[in-house]
Amino acid sequence: MSIPAQKRNLRRLFTVFTTLLVSAYLFILIENWFNALQDFKDTLDNINSTQIQGVRSTLNTHKLMLSILGAELVSKGALTQPEKGRELIEGVKSLDPNMVGLGLARTDGQTVAHPNPEDRQDFCQGHDQQFSG
Repeated sequence: MSIPAQKRNLRRLFTVFTTLLVSAYLFILIENWFNALQDFKDTLDNINSTQIQGVRSTLNTHKLMLSILGAELVSKGALTQPEKGRELIEGVKSLDPNMVGLGLARTDGQTVAHPNPEDRQDFCQGHDQQFSG
């Protein structure tokens, strides 16, 4: 074998090994990227399911609280005499500040009781905005 043939063979061998190394590197790089992407999706799914559970729990708690409060207000006769229910509504508001807009309205939409009678206008405006369209 002559020297140019040996150089050619060495170049071919170098090219083959370099191609194999670059291919292996790219394969590992792409595999790691897909693994990281899947881990990211799994993390987001876990965060999403935790948030959903929290919101459902909060909504169920408020639903139960409002059902009990409504039954208590009806039993006290707050629909006909709103002052009987105002104290109960204030008590719920002090226990759970998230119920700040809590009030009692008849089925025709007429506001009957609200924690602060002077805030009745704000309550009515919020009610109108929520249910007007």
